[in-house]
Formats: sequence, C-alpha cells, structure tokens
Amino acid sequence: MSPLFSLTIVSVLTGVLLLWVFRYTVDQAAVKKAQGKVRAHLLELMLFADEPVLIWRAHCDLVMANFRYLALMLRPALISGIPMVFLLTNLDAFYGKSPLAPGQETIVTMHLKESLDPAAPAPALTASGEVTVETPPVRQMDDRQVSWRIRGARAGSGTLDVAVRDNVVTKEVEVGSGLRHVSERKVSSLLDYLMNPGESFLSSSAVDWVEVRYPGASVRGFGLELHWLVWFFAISLVSMLLLKKRLKVVF
Repeated sequence: MSPLFSLTIVSVLTGVLLLWVFRYTVDQAAVKKAQGKVRAHLLELMLFADEPVLIWRAHCDLVMANFRYLALMLRPALISGIPMVFLLTNLDAFYGKSPLAPGQETIVTMHLKESLDPAAPAPALTASGEVTVETPPVRQMDDRQVSWRIRGARAGSGTLDVAVRDNVVTKEVEVGSGLRHVSERKVSSLLDYLMNPGESFLSSSAVDWVEVRYPGASVRGFGLELHWLVWFFAISLVSMLLLKKRLKVVF
C-alpha cells in the first residue's frame, strides 16, 4: 500500500470526525450569526472609507466580532486537542521517520534522572541481531547523557538493552524498509508520553528516556515529495470543505 494512499484515508476520516465534533459541540446558529457580523463590519470598512470615526468604530466592532467567533470555536478545539496530539504523534512515527537501513549507522542516547558518577561503571548497551553496537559508551557528564553508535545489521524488529545501576532498560529498534511504526524515544513521564506514545512507559528509577535517532521521511505523490503533515492538513481541509454542507456544519 502506498504511504500516500493510507495517509489519505486517515486524513479524510480525520476531517469527517472533526466535522462531527463541530456539528455537535458548536451552536450552528450562533456561528452563522457571528459570521454575519464579521462580514457586516468588513462591509462597513469598505463603505465608509472616507469617514475616520466610522472606520475606527468598524475596526473595533470587527475585532470584537472575531473574538466572539473564536470563542465559539474554543469548545471543539479543546475537545479535539488531546486526541489530535495523540493521533499526530502516532502518524509521525509511521510517516515522519524511516527505519534504519541495513548498514546504516545512528546514535542511541540515554538520559539519566541524576548526575553521572565518574567513578561508577559506565552503562552497558547490548543489542539483538538486527543491530550492531559499534562504540563504547560516551558519557556527557553535564547533560546526564550516555551515547553509543549502532549500525543496522539485518531487517527486522529488534531490541536494545541498557544496563545501568542494577537496572536493565529495553528499547525497540526497527531495521529495514517500508512503512513501519518507528518509535524514536521511550520515556518515563506521562507528559513526555503524549509526544512519544510508541512504546510502553519506561519503568526505571535511574533513566529518564532512551532515544534512537532515525532518519526523516517524506511522502511522495503526484510528482511531489512533501512532509506528511503537508499532505495530512491539505487533504483533511479539502475533505472538510467538501463535506461540510452535506453534514450541515458551519465553521
């Protein structure tokens, strides 16, 4: 399946769901009234261009009318906000990142919750057969980080195990080609999880997060190669504009 084809399906469904949210959470009559006031004040600006007092009054009325209109949009924006963040972060894992190609190298970084002890043994990284660990750990004392260089060995879904302070933290790693869910960072806090929901919570008293830097990806279609967000928002917006009358939505 083409990445653009599957992304189009997701984008259209997202547009329909957003229309549904607008339809049942916004007073449609109030929206029409607010839009009418905005248009009326715009006409005032055009009709009374030579009357400074009237122009100033029309500007003030236009600003207030726009505020009232935006206030009506606040409820659907809040309702759809968190689900949209969760959706976009997951879509970015599919369309915004590429798995490592066999032979391609990258950096694995671990961030600790507390400062590193120079006298303590360095954390150790081991990997499944899909990747090869090429360097010993490089410690960045000021940033509480440890990094390694790894290289893709063969296609597949593998794991990285980091041993630190009597804890072992496991991180997924993807090697190969095609459309895959690529989780770049595994995290330990709920707030970070909203932006990195690809894997389960990182359960460790010592480690804040573990990250594998994957190459970026783009989506090709109609002779264009664009970031997936461009396709997503364009298709979703067009879907909403085409379907809003059929679904009786005003926005």
